[in-house]
Amino acid sequence: MSYYILYLFTWNLLTISLIFHRLFKYMYMVSVMLKTL
Repeated sequence: MSYYILYLFTWNLLTISLIFHRLFKYMYMVSVMLKTL
């Protein structure tokens, strides 16, 4: 049972980190575009 909870926890961490990575990448691109303007 505890292994299952640990598995879900790590999976959620991976998904959240992936979402944040894409979000920061998008924000970085937007800031670069604003600087070039």
